[in-house]
Amino acid sequence: MIRSARLFGVTVLCAIVLAGCTRTSLVYNRIPTLINWTLDDYITLDRSQQSVLDEQLDEYLNWHQTTQLPQYVALLDDVLEHLDSAAPVTEAVLTRWQERADIFAADLQYRAVDWIVPMAQTASDKQRQELATAIDEKQRELEQKYSDRTQDQYRKDAVDSLTDNLADYLGRLTEEQQAFIDGAGERLVRYDSVWLANRARTFARFTALLQAPDETLHERLLAFFEARLTAPTSAEYGHNQTLIKATIVQVLTARTDKQHQKLTRRLGAIRDDLARLAERAETN
Repeated sequence: MIRSARLFGVTVLCAIVLAGCTRTSLVYNRIPTLINWTLDDYITLDRSQQSVLDEQLDEYLNWHQTTQLPQYVALLDDVLEHLDSAAPVTEAVLTRWQERADIFAADLQYRAVDWIVPMAQTASDKQRQELATAIDEKQRELEQKYSDRTQDQYRKDAVDSLTDNLADYLGRLTEEQQAFIDGAGERLVRYDSVWLANRARTFARFTALLQAPDETLHERLLAFFEARLTAPTSAEYGHNQTLIKATIVQVLTARTDKQHQKLTRRLGAIRDDLARLAERAETN
């Protein structure tokens, strides 16, 4: 559910590549490094494998910068135009923005297959076991972290997450806006156990695919991501997603002039940073 609380961030795209940084380019240009840091927690590559991965990640970033960033800019332009028009932000409007952002997120996963396959095809049995063990350990950590929470703590975490996400773009929320969020928190359906079970099944299928890195791996991984991205969502997730959308609409509808200015200024700065990154790629 915490991830659905980031819907607002997703609709304005920066959550995909920025991790909340005030200077877009600082994080964007370090994406290959951030991916490497994450991979280091799961698998130890030798020098040759690392060299191949670095080349693949450079290509990945170039593809993203030249083909995806212009689409992010176009979506942000549409978001800003809608906000400045004083037209209402409805659940239908949020859904349209999210659907476009979801396509971008899916493209990131499909394209990642290009650098996952070479790693899998050169991995030793020891490295595959290292990866499987690390995934299992991470699963156990998450289960311990989330399963021990009480219902009250679950709702508090969800309310705090949504409050923080919205405040990042709007500034300090009013009492009315906070009441909308608190009310939504009381109606949330607990989702963490469902998410943990889905995560375990997903990574079990993923690691099983990597155990047979033959010439069909690329095709099989694409099919895996396609099935994962198009699978029906759980009833719990659907309920919470609908509730969060409705709450975001309430909060945005009740935004003050000062909050509106902060929101459009923040989104405009992100839009301009992404546009500059895209233009820089065109000239290189």
